[in-house]
Amino acid sequence: MTDQLLRRFLLGQLTDGEHARILEACFLDDNLHARVLAAEDDLIDAYVRGELSAEECARFEERCADTPEKKQRVEFARMLEKASRG
Repeated sequence: MTDQLLRRFLLGQLTDGEHARILEACFLDDNLHARVLAAEDDLIDAYVRGELSAEECARFEERCADTPEKKQRVEFARMLEKASRG
């Protein structure tokens, strides 16, 4: 499974069937689950750095920043990005 496919999974850009297959695979494969979490971290970092396209940004905000935990992760990433710039 490619990183690009995992990114599309996280952004809700897959068919319902594709999404369900990946979700099921995550429950069965701890390594895949870890890769999805890492892809989510990368997506959050890209969002904070302004590296997402307008469509990806809208999808991210709709799908990935909709829970308090994820909003907190985004804010933490923003603070890290700001601190890294000095």
